[in-house]
Amino acid sequence: MNNSIIPALKNIDVILYINNIAIGGQKGVNLMRKTELVNITNKIDINWSEYASAVKSWSITCGGIIIKNSQAFDYLESAFYSGTPIDIKFIDGNKSYIGKAFITSFPINTSFDNTCSYSIGLTGTGELKNE
Repeated sequence: MNNSIIPALKNIDVILYINNIAIGGQKGVNLMRKTELVNITNKIDINWSEYASAVKSWSITCGGIIIKNSQAFDYLESAFYSGTPIDIKFIDGNKSYIGKAFITSFPINTSFDNTCSYSIGLTGTGELKNE
């Protein structure tokens, strides 16, 4: 039996960059990758359904604390209002992914007894590439 410790990826090592600037105050980033399936079952082999991989898609959600005078946050607001796709870079330890995405949601959350925070939803347009 091998008693060595398996190194795990720490949440602090996962960072989202917009236009090559790390979004400040990040608390959590999630990358969702999906593949749509096409049913290719035929009349001869009707006993089992068969599928083929078709269109792939990706999206990112991120949340964190709003930092005053954040260049990345200002860029996000500008891109949201203009409807312009943004360049993203998602780094999770040793791997990184790059692509373009539209901001599909961008709420700002405030409460009396806590810091101001944000959430952002990004929907990828085109391929998410390994860098």
